[in-house]
This record gives sequence, structure tokens and C-alpha cells, in this order.
Amino acid sequence: MVKNKTTRLLLYANILLLGVSWLMFFYAYPRLPSRMPLWLNFLGQEPMEGNKSPFLVIYPLAQTVCWLLFVAIARWEIQRKERRPSQEKPPIEDKMRGLLSGLKTEFVYLVLIFFNLLFIHIQRTLILVAHRQQQGVDVYYFAVITAVIVMLIPYYRIRVKLIDKIR
Repeated sequence: MVKNKTTRLLLYANILLLGVSWLMFFYAYPRLPSRMPLWLNFLGQEPMEGNKSPFLVIYPLAQTVCWLLFVAIARWEIQRKERRPSQEKPPIEDKMRGLLSGLKTEFVYLVLIFFNLLFIHIQRTLILVAHRQQQGVDVYYFAVITAVIVMLIPYYRIRVKLIDKIR
């Protein structure tokens, strides 16, 4: 249940990124060489090579399953916290509850955008390594995306505190 325009936009961005991942897989798979890496060198080890396999669908499939699980768990947790009143704070009215719920949902979709970008980067890198156009994962890109995900946590907490002050 998407409550506002921002959350809806973030949801659509996630769906678009999932679609890009699947489209990239279906476009690249027939063009991959018969012998290719199956996994990438994250820590300097040699890539594990093997024959091209339909099991490469595991990359976009894992991305989709992780996304669905993360959304389901987050929605369940948000609804659980809404039903359980807090003992340390006075009960909040429906408008504030809606603001907090919307903010939490927005945070989940925002973090998932960056997780999707990480999955797409890994899949894209695998395709480029298979075609001998790249050596491995761009560690700088990986680190920046991970840093953005970590920075979203205090950003979210600050916004929750601002909503609490409004109360």
C-alpha cells in the first residue's frame, strides 16, 4: 500500500531497476561466450570459470527474491510497530502514525534502490569480464554505493526525530 507520491516514485524506481536487471540478463545471456567466469574476484582471487549455464539466472533471481523478502519483512515490521503502542511515549494520533509509516516505507524503498544498483553492478561486471572487457568489480563504485546505504541510516533517524519533535 503506497501512501504518497515520493514513496510511489521510489517503488517505481525499484521496479524499473529490477526490470533492468532481468532485461540485461535476457539480452546478454545468448551473447555470452561458452566459457566464462561464474563468480567475480572481489578480494583479488582469480575468477571461477566454467561453461555458460542457465544457472546464471541466479543473479537477477537472487536480486528479485532479496527485494521481495526485504519489502515483505519491512512491511510486516512497520505494521507490527504501528499496532504495538510504545510505553515510553504518549500515543500518537493517526496523522503522525501515517507520517512515520510513510517515512519508514520511503526509507526501505530508498535503501533497496542502492541494493538493486549493487546487484546490477555485479551482474554487469560478470558480463563484461566474460567478454574480457573488464578485470573485475569496480571496488570504488561498490564502496560508494555501500557508503550511501550506511549514510541513509542516520538520515532516516534524523527525519524520525524531526517528526517526533512535531508531536
